[in-house]
Amino acid sequence: MAEKFISPKGIYEDPSKFAGIIKTGAKNGHPEYPVIIFNLMKKLYPEFKGQLAEIITSDDSRAQQILERFEKESFPRVAIS
Repeated sequence: MAEKFISPKGIYEDPSKFAGIIKTGAKNGHPEYPVIIFNLMKKLYPEFKGQLAEIITSDDSRAQQILERFEKESFPRVAIS
């Protein structure tokens, strides 16, 4: 049976179905945008304790490891690029 949890924003039957990608203008002279969005998500969804989203940039040496976490683990569910 799928793990169930309740969020103030609604009820999700399976956390693995809650996923998305947020593309920002980080490469276009706005490197602060991913950090702003990440911090905003932490405030909007405190029940996830900062694990809901992850910032991924092409120059990050951990990029491949982070992508593998998306495939194998329940969290993070939102990629901010």
